[in-house]
Amino acid sequence: MVRIVLFGGTFDPFHLAHLRLVNTVSALGKYDEIIVMPTGPSPHKERRISFAGYRYETARLALCVSEGNVSVSDTEIVETGISYTIRTVRRFKKTYAEKFGSEPKIDLLIGSDSLLVIENWYQSDLLLKEVDLLVAIRGNGQADEIWFVADNLRQKYQVGIEFLSLEPLAISSTEIRAKLIAGEKADHLLPAGVSEFLSEQRVFSFSDAMSVFSDREWSYLQRLEQLQWPLLDQERRVHVLNVMQYAVHLALKHNVDPWQAAVAGLLHDIAKNLPLSEQYDLCRDSFDELHDKIVHAPASAVYVSSALGISDQDICSAIRWHTTAHPQLSDLGKIIYLADKIEFGREFKSLSPIRERAESNLDSAMLLCMSEVFCALQRRGLTAHPYTLAAYETIMRRNSDQQT
Repeated sequence: MVRIVLFGGTFDPFHLAHLRLVNTVSALGKYDEIIVMPTGPSPHKERRISFAGYRYETARLALCVSEGNVSVSDTEIVETGISYTIRTVRRFKKTYAEKFGSEPKIDLLIGSDSLLVIENWYQSDLLLKEVDLLVAIRGNGQADEIWFVADNLRQKYQVGIEFLSLEPLAISSTEIRAKLIAGEKADHLLPAGVSEFLSEQRVFSFSDAMSVFSDREWSYLQRLEQLQWPLLDQERRVHVLNVMQYAVHLALKHNVDPWQAAVAGLLHDIAKNLPLSEQYDLCRDSFDELHDKIVHAPASAVYVSSALGISDQDICSAIRWHTTAHPQLSDLGKIIYLADKIEFGREFKSLSPIRERAESNLDSAMLLCMSEVFCALQRRGLTAHPYTLAAYETIMRRNSDQQT
């Protein structure tokens, strides 16, 4: 019988204590698979959790160098509604039965703090009859209570409970987030790849800007992320989050609606990974001089309107023109165009001056950004799209008129 262990958590972000726990379990040699599962909307967390694409990426980066049969699953991320553990376990059992002809034996890897409250989990009585528990003891306190609860659970549900005793690492995701939000280093608390990712892509740098949204708006944005998750590859999922956060930051700088910036930034590439034939079918008659490199932009605009029911024309227009710009581009459109080109996941050396100008003058940043686009196209023997040329000329003419 296949034996797997499921390790769920918010992983906001995935840190060295998480990694050591996974490596300890792997060293036991008793599991065919170790599956790490970042949560979707969690019933057990009262605070706002970061977007799934970021949390998934930190787990992926931490574990991509791990030896053995460790994988990261998006099962709970894509589950609509609240991701309850009992549903996840049953889904895994059904999938394995269909694929291999028999259900796997499943253990849950949890902390001792979770053991103490596990009977408060949704349908815990059914869950504890479906799984065994592998419990990592956190800290030295509450030992008597932990043993008492474990014995009670064994008698009540006939659940197997095994303990892992580890030297405690004084690491918390809350501490890491606080350091990164404050602009401090947290390298000593994170796997190298995770630290580099969070720092270079400024994942927590725009927390103040993103805090303008209500809990309801935050949940809606996370729902939009969930809806487009199956349509994008992981690199694109991170990119759209970077664009969203940067766009909100710029919107607040330039008195543009941050909500429109968030939605347009998050969804601007929703059609990017669709087959090209589907992209063209979405917008063949609604955009001049279409080609493979830019078709996803108008296709995404049509998709968010037709499939997601987003009728805000400012948002749809910003998405439509985010690759080429347009002579009638609004400030929202400029922000999405710029954020797409200069978000901190982009590694071109020429971006710093554009970022500096974008803080104070959108038109100046647009001119500099389009100039870089022209140079890049010229190096490849290509010409700019007519909309890009017209947008450049329009801004130049407007600036000239203002100076006379």
